[in-house]
Amino acid sequence: MTSGDSTSSGIIGTGATPGIRATPGRGDTTGGANARRDPRRYRRIADEVRALITSGALVPAEPVPTIAELAGEHGCARQTAAKALRVLVDEGLLIRYPGFGYYVARPRPSGQA
Repeated sequence: MTSGDSTSSGIIGTGATPGIRATPGRGDTTGGANARRDPRRYRRIADEVRALITSGALVPAEPVPTIAELAGEHGCARQTAAKALRVLVDEGLLIRYPGFGYYVARPRPSGQA
């Protein structure tokens, strides 16, 4: 093969599609680097926990899944799962008890301040 040979794809004996190269060390199936950087992933986690609360699957004073459990279930970093839970704390759906975890907040009576 010469340097001017335009018929070669540069992939020899791999059986891969010409022009597509495998990236060494990227064997994970959690979505790759782009999924890990998805800025909306924490929102999807928050939406899932919010749905559990609004459907009644999680009731007031009940603990929600831990940050580690959510991160493992969604294939993301613990920081991402923690951010999702902080969003729900800010919305008043969860209460955080340091050292104990996150719990479903009691609903606030409507019309009362």
